[in-house]
Amino acid sequence: MVKKFTVRGSMAALLASFFIFPMDSGAAPVEDKEFRRIIKIFKAGNEQVFERESYFYLKKFPRSPYIADIRLMQADIESDPELALRKYRIILKHYRYFPHRDYSLIKICEILDLKGEWQTLYKESAQGMRLFPESRYIDRFKFMHITSSIMLNRFDQAREECLKIATKTHDKDTLAEAIFYLAAINKKTTGNSRSYIKNLTELGLGFKNSEKYPSILYKLAEFHRERGNLDMAYWAYRDITSSFPKSPEARFARRDLSAMKKKPKRRMNYIPSESQINSISTIDIAPDRDVSKDEMNIYYAISIGPFSKKYMAEKIQRLLRSYPENELIETNFGFTIYIGKFTNTERALAMRIRLAEEFGINGTIVRISIKSQRSYIYKD
Repeated sequence: MVKKFTVRGSMAALLASFFIFPMDSGAAPVEDKEFRRIIKIFKAGNEQVFERESYFYLKKFPRSPYIADIRLMQADIESDPELALRKYRIILKHYRYFPHRDYSLIKICEILDLKGEWQTLYKESAQGMRLFPESRYIDRFKFMHITSSIMLNRFDQAREECLKIATKTHDKDTLAEAIFYLAAINKKTTGNSRSYIKNLTELGLGFKNSEKYPSILYKLAEFHRERGNLDMAYWAYRDITSSFPKSPEARFARRDLSAMKKKPKRRMNYIPSESQINSISTIDIAPDRDVSKDEMNIYYAISIGPFSKKYMAEKIQRLLRSYPENELIETNFGFTIYIGKFTNTERALAMRIRLAEEFGINGTIVRISIKSQRSYIYKD
């Protein structure tokens, strides 16, 4: 059995919002009556019954003004994602004056998001932003576009879209969402860095009533756990389980709490202070890779990435195979290429400029420190 992936509740709300009888649609009374019956069948949620009855309606009233509405409900109740995509696309393409085309497109984007088809989602969400700038779903189109940009490693573009939303929105939940995405971008590109924890701190202090708050607390807990501040992580987890016991994050927090051996007695503030934030590096990535004894203790390199897929990183690495010290490293954030081993930043900068001029690659200068046969990568 195919798992149901659509949310009919949103369509039911749409029906309640727009299909208020009596209707001034120009339809014959018998069409109105049959359409009411079709809506009731749809709301009941029986896919097979609805499919049969809606088919009969389309056959019986081929010129009905409700044809597009019926087709939209057929798409919305469909349990096969490929068939649903096809049905939503028909509405988008063939019913140019139908007022709910934006709904069809946001459902297309949701399915693509669930399927992980990032390139197609990138194009479709951009289309939604272009075609429906005044839509009730415009922010969802924007966040879908940001999601696909991140998954395609278009971090600069994703960051720009987040900042546009953050500067224009007057809705607190939308602002929290935009900053949360900014945090995700900073985490992807710079690890547990100063910019990342700044985002989390802003969210933790200013958005306690937002829908995102359980997720914000969980990210703060993860940050402290990854940096070894287990007492702070403990209290963040505790606040999730006590304040948001029914949230998805609470389930993970309980799991993480049960794995902790030490239970601190004294309450600790897990939202970082300004001095704590300033003490954190602007890049804080610690990949696990063994190094040989003859390597110098500190050197500089050019970081390219991270890439979410290994084959994408390998493609760039092959392109740069003539460059010295070309190394591909896997971290928790994806796959990153490191080029060169320079004793000072001037030589590293020259290499960064060369990469930009020859290949249009915007790399980042990082400092690599070798400790106990491990390398730690960060930027001052």
